[in-house]
Amino acid sequence: MNKHSFILDKSMFEKFLIKHCKIAGINPKNIIQFGLILPFQLEFPLGGFVPIEFKEKQCVIDFHFSELDYPVPILLGAIPISGGECYEQAQTFTKYQTRVEMTFITEANIDVDKKQYMTQVFDFLLENLNILICAHRLITDTKDIYEVTCQMLSPIIISRIITIEDWNEETILFHLNYNLPVNKNKVNKETYMKIIQMYCVVKGKRNPFITSKLLNLDAHYFFDMGQYRNSVIYGQVSIESLIGSALKEMLTCEGMTKDEVETFIEECSFIKMVETQMHNKLGGCWDTKNDKKVVGKWYKNTYKLRNRIVHGAYLPNHEETGIG
Repeated sequence: MNKHSFILDKSMFEKFLIKHCKIAGINPKNIIQFGLILPFQLEFPLGGFVPIEFKEKQCVIDFHFSELDYPVPILLGAIPISGGECYEQAQTFTKYQTRVEMTFITEANIDVDKKQYMTQVFDFLLENLNILICAHRLITDTKDIYEVTCQMLSPIIISRIITIEDWNEETILFHLNYNLPVNKNKVNKETYMKIIQMYCVVKGKRNPFITSKLLNLDAHYFFDMGQYRNSVIYGQVSIESLIGSALKEMLTCEGMTKDEVETFIEECSFIKMVETQMHNKLGGCWDTKNDKKVVGKWYKNTYKLRNRIVHGAYLPNHEETGIG
């Protein structure tokens, strides 16, 4: 890290941002900044400031956008050589990503519990950056950008605190996640043979619960990647697939034809299916209102959360999604 890690300096602050502090009615004492490299490229004009005043919070925030580009190898599938390098490594394309310098200007002192305070500031800035990204998507119909969570970003980013009076800077490494690349252990021979056997099962469509299992794995993948909406939605769809497939098999065993089974499933809502069919056929507690039992916990933590996302445009946080 060096003194050129951030764009904002004292002259820029006085020229572009201090007037917004007056609008917000604050006497600025401290600045907190975070540097983010987004996993995609935004088409915002580069180099400008995007200040927003929050009178009720007695702060001003700002987003400054810049861009980086770097070569990425095109891997054509040639065999690797020593060190894991590939024969075709010389062929590259240019990857573009956007850097956001997030700024929080406040009249508050930052002496007590600095780490917790910076975490709260980061969450507030990221929330407003996501609102800006959402607005971008709605106006431009851009499909390859999305709301950002900590899990999507670099494990560690730089941040700094500036005391405005003497422009004293303190640079800090700010931890976001543990998403570091790992070299996976290879499966043993027994597991490899099971994979080959499962290939035949999948190809022959011999197991009705394959889709449910894959959707569940997708849900966990989206959780690890910080795509919390997708994680909850896929998790709920995996449950619906599991219960729907199980009920189809049981109705078939009871003597229903394929067409009768399909008609029954189509005419029976999912929650009705859970509450009126599964207990009679499998036993156990299927009361969705009893959140002390497994089904009730699922209904409260996954089904209702999924409804909030789909019908209420809700963005769940890391903890809610993990529980769901």
